[in-house]
Amino acid sequence: MSALETLSPYAQCPMDSPSSCRFGEPLPYAPQTEGKGVGAARVHQCATCGHGVTRPPIPDVSVLYEGRETQDYQNVDGRFAHFIKTIVFDRQAQELLRQIARPSKILVDFACGSGLLTSRIAATLPAGSKVFALDFFDEPPRDMPRVEYRSFARMSELAASADVLLCFHALEHDDDPSAFLDRLLALLAPEGALVIEVPNVSCAWAKIFGKHWDNWYLPFHRIHFSRRSLRGLLERRGLKVEQEADICIPSMGRSVARAFGHSQTLPFFLLGVALHPLQWAVERLTRQPTALRVIARRPEDA
Repeated sequence: MSALETLSPYAQCPMDSPSSCRFGEPLPYAPQTEGKGVGAARVHQCATCGHGVTRPPIPDVSVLYEGRETQDYQNVDGRFAHFIKTIVFDRQAQELLRQIARPSKILVDFACGSGLLTSRIAATLPAGSKVFALDFFDEPPRDMPRVEYRSFARMSELAASADVLLCFHALEHDDDPSAFLDRLLALLAPEGALVIEVPNVSCAWAKIFGKHWDNWYLPFHRIHFSRRSLRGLLERRGLKVEQEADICIPSMGRSVARAFGHSQTLPFFLLGVALHPLQWAVERLTRQPTALRVIARRPEDA
C-alpha cells in the first residue's frame, strides 16, 4: 500500500473532516530520511488545511529515543552553549509566565527533554509552586533543581492536577495527535491552562533551506502543523483558544550546518546566534514563524 493510499482518508485529520483532505506526492523541498525503526521517511501535506504528515507511520515512536541520544536531549552541548541557552530559557520562562497571567500551584512539563527549560521555569516561579517533569525514561535528566521527575509510566499519579500543562515541541512527535492530546488532557485540572508549542510547517525558512531546514527533523517529527490544523485539533477537543503567539526558535545554526553537511558545532552555534536577527526579521515580514504557541483552556461550563 502506498503512502498516499494510507492518507485517503486521513483518519487523524485534526479538522475532523477527513473527506476534505487532499494529500499529494511528498513535498519536493522536504528531506527523505532513513531512521531507526522506519524506512525512508517523507512529508506529505494536505492542500486543504496545510497539515503535514510524515510517512510511513511508526507503531511505537519510543524506539527513536532510546538512550537519550537525539538532539532533543542536548547531550552534546558544551559549557558555552549551555550558558547561552540558560540565558535564553530564562527569558522564555519569564515571557511564558507573563502570557499565562495566572498563578500556578502545580505546573507539569510533558516531554521535558533535556530539562533545561523546565528548570528555568521552576527557578522563575514563586516559592510554593510545584513543578513536575515527564519523559520516557525512569531516570531524570541532569540538573533539574526544584523539579520532581516522573516517567510516562507514572503519569497517572498527576491526573487532573496541572494548573499549567506545558507541551513544548512534543505533540509533533506522534503519528496520532488526537490520541496524544487526550493523554495531555488527562493531566489538566478543570480550570488549568494548556500551553502547546510546535514547529510551523509554513515557516518561510522551510522553503529557503529546503531539505536542510532544521525543523523538518525527520523521522522524529511525525506531524507538521499549520496554524489552521493546530487550532482545529484543539477546538475539536472542546478547548477554547485564549492566545496564539508567533515564536522565533533559533534554527539558523543547525540549518546552515546541515546545508554544509556538518553536525552542530560551536562555530555553527555562534553563526546561528549572529544570524538570529535576520531569522526574526524574515519571520516577522512573512508572518510565518518557526514555531506556533497556543494557550488553551476548557470552557468554564465544560
